[in-house]
Amino acid sequence: MSRRAVIYIRTSSETQGEKSSPLEQEEDCRRLAQEKGLQVVRIYRDVEKYRVGNKLVEPSGSRSDRPGLLAMLKGAARDEFDVILAWREDRLYRGLRSMLMVLETVQDYKIEILLAKENFDSKIAPIRAWAAQIELDGMKERMEVGVKARLKAGKANTGQDRYGYIRIGENIQLVEEEAKWVRNIFDWYVQKTPLNQIRKHLIAADAPPGAIAVQ
Repeated sequence: MSRRAVIYIRTSSETQGEKSSPLEQEEDCRRLAQEKGLQVVRIYRDVEKYRVGNKLVEPSGSRSDRPGLLAMLKGAARDEFDVILAWREDRLYRGLRSMLMVLETVQDYKIEILLAKENFDSKIAPIRAWAAQIELDGMKERMEVGVKARLKAGKANTGQDRYGYIRIGENIQLVEEEAKWVRNIFDWYVQKTPLNQIRKHLIAADAPPGAIAVQ
């Protein structure tokens, strides 16, 4: 009887240089399953943003609350499969906490990990996870430095214009007619004026719709 395998697929903006699509990951893992004589019984995916509290987050490899990952680990505890197939090790985790979750589960339930693009070695996995975390932290730091540099240079960082500013090429410029309403809103806010009262002030002053939407 063939051993049962599941495929785990993950993509996120943390690896913009990575050229693997979800389809490519699945095809490579299915090819590996065929070579090893495994029966693929399920595919787990973390490829879209998901909600944590009141915000949407990327399925980063450093996160241990990814829905697909958690569902897969629960399946392991229920003895639903024998092997986990993934494209590379960093698809499963890029941080120590998520690594510990995966490795403890596969050890507890005698599950094997096979990778399509590299060999898996549980002995050096912690070192790889640590290196991946360092790389990810470095990427975040470089992005933050880039954002601050663009703001300092008066350049926009998002595709959406903010009320009180106008985008001209890569630069952002103040729109004084709108900015005065933003200043009024800020002054009322620091005076601890309730938001509904700020809205009434704006309506009474015949503020433009954009200013009313800001608060």
